[in-house]
Parts: sequence; structure tokens; C-alpha cells
Amino acid sequence: MNEEYLYHVDENDVEIGKALKSEVIKKNLLCRSSIVIIFNSKGEILVHKRAESKGIFPGYYDMFIGG
Repeated sequence: MNEEYLYHVDENDVEIGKALKSEVIKKNLLCRSSIVIIFNSKGEILVHKRAESKGIFPGYYDMFIGG
């Protein structure tokens, strides 16, 4: 499986370079990401269950979808 690269940024969102996702997690590096919260017409939030294969909080319920 190919691992993805993320943009490593400083506290001002200036690109420092690229780093493997595993390195970003291990070293707690700053990187760009986004999240989406989905509401229905009743104002309810979509909640989903994270895959068991996730490295962080596998199998937990989550309301954030992102990357």
C-alpha cells in the first residue's frame, strides 16, 4: 500500500516541505487538513463508525469526515 504525503507547514501555514502521513502523526507535525460536518434538514449531525483498520481511534463513532 502506498502511503500518502502531506504538506508540512509552520504555524503561519507556510509550506516547509512534504512528509509522510505516518511521520506527521508520529512527530505531531503541523499539516493542512479539512473536515466536513454534515447536517440534515432537521439539524441532526451525521455520525459514522471509523474503520477498524484506522491507526487512531479504530472502530469509534465520529462526526467528522475529512482529510
